[in-house]
Amino acid sequence: MLTLLITLLLGCPAEALTCADQLPDDCEAAGCAVIAGRLLQETDDGAHCVDFTGERVPQGCMEAELGCGDAETLAAPPDDPDACWWFSSTCLPPGWVTCGEGWADACPTR
Repeated sequence: MLTLLITLLLGCPAEALTCADQLPDDCEAAGCAVIAGRLLQETDDGAHCVDFTGERVPQGCMEAELGCGDAETLAAPPDDPDACWWFSSTCLPPGWVTCGEGWADACPTR
């Protein structure tokens, strides 16, 4: 009875967040690995390219022990399928889907 009363007063213990549940900014502090990519840029002729001059942008989080395939991958978030991002491996943020033609050239330098 005492255990039931304590549980009711304090609530059930919260479940620990998995790496996939972490925000990218909290990922490394939680012992997880950041999944970062680059938003594809549209060229003057309507094609898409990857701008490698800037930093990659954190988009998700994964278990640090997971292995990723070596293939470059283009993917979009489920809430914005037209926003295609370049990732250096096959590891993608949860729920993201492949997009584009499967590859993109580097953007020309200006």
